[in-house]
Amino acid sequence: KPQKIRDVMVAMEDRIRSEEFETWRSSFVNEHVDVFTFDDENKLEYTDIHRKYEAKIEEFMVSALPPECPVEEFMAQLPGFLEGPGAKDEAIGKAATTLLEASDFEQFRNMMLFTKKEREQAGPNSEQLLNGVSINSAQADGKSLGVDHAALMDMCAQVRQEKRASTPPSSPL
Repeated sequence: KPQKIRDVMVAMEDRIRSEEFETWRSSFVNEHVDVFTFDDENKLEYTDIHRKYEAKIEEFMVSALPPECPVEEFMAQLPGFLEGPGAKDEAIGKAATTLLEASDFEQFRNMMLFTKKEREQAGPNSEQLLNGVSINSAQADGKSLGVDHAALMDMCAQVRQEKRASTPPSSPL
């Protein structure tokens, strides 16, 4: 069974590395990234954006499943695989991170904030600069950016703290 789950994850990895997926993802992130702020408040609008993202990711993932692998069976076995034999499998890292972003709101929010921070650091033409770059935390969790996932989360937490520290407290009414 672990080999079957790995084979499906490799197929998903191929699917999310496709130009079609990267184009959709970049477009989605660029369309919604400015809604997100570095404060601790989670706005209802964030949840709506996450649900749209989650639905589309699920659509991409399901399209990668072979017909003999029912979605329910795959999803039931995936957590055990990712915690066991798939835990350090670099061949499926991007697929695992993308699934995590889709299923976990905080991961999704952190990915959006990471992208926003990158855009702010790139300057006024950053949308053009980032259009050619795959903007996802899967790259930040390992090899491409040279930082690990924990470092990414720490950076996002630090950015939120810096933003809070630089924002004057609102006066009570």
